[in-house]
Amino acid sequence: MKKPLLVMGIDLGTSGVRIALINEKRVLVHSAEIGYPTGLSAWEDWKECCKQLIKDIPSHLRACLAAIAIDGTSGTLLACNAKGKPLGPALPYHICCSEQKQTLAKILPQGGNASRINSSLARGLSLVAKYGPNDLLLRHQADWITGWLIGNWHWGEESNNLRMGWDPQTKLWPPILETFSWRKALPEIIESGNIISVLAPEQAESLNLPKGLLIIAGTTDSNAAVISAQL
Repeated sequence: MKKPLLVMGIDLGTSGVRIALINEKRVLVHSAEIGYPTGLSAWEDWKECCKQLIKDIPSHLRACLAAIAIDGTSGTLLACNAKGKPLGPALPYHICCSEQKQTLAKILPQGGNASRINSSLARGLSLVAKYGPNDLLLRHQADWITGWLIGNWHWGEESNNLRMGWDPQTKLWPPILETFSWRKALPEIIESGNIISVLAPEQAESLNLPKGLLIIAGTTDSNAAVISAQL
């Protein structure tokens, strides 16, 4: 008998983490949630909550997992180095950075969501000012957890980065950013629903997950059929 294929969604919310497992017919077969012990700005909580929820999945379901997709509060931003090591607490989505108003206007004179003082771009500018542009990556909550799972923080999912300035029509960052010293801090963008990579071998062993597990950009439910077709 063919082993059923399951897809797991990880949702990093404002107060905690939720997971859901669905089958190829998009039927929910398992769900669980856990609150952050400290709070949204604590990246350690993101990781530890994910670990606990994954380890608590019944073993017979874990063995059937074929793919994972991650989403989260896209405005919550973390500064880390090229190896994913956080440089400090994350800036939650609700933080405003009024001191970046002039720089935002220079980058996006046409306006838009990313040009506002409560945007990810504003928080990113504040993190650059705090930590400097060298060996710096700016990653949203879900993108950082994705990097942790695959052992590579190079990527960012498209919808997570709209308020960082990514243009979904041109598929480009604002051109003026090429003149900024911290331009390399921004991720390489992948559209939702595409395969980013596979689970890192050390994470497969640590979390007792199948080797070769696909890591997908974006939310799970809307992509379940696409994922199933690719397997």
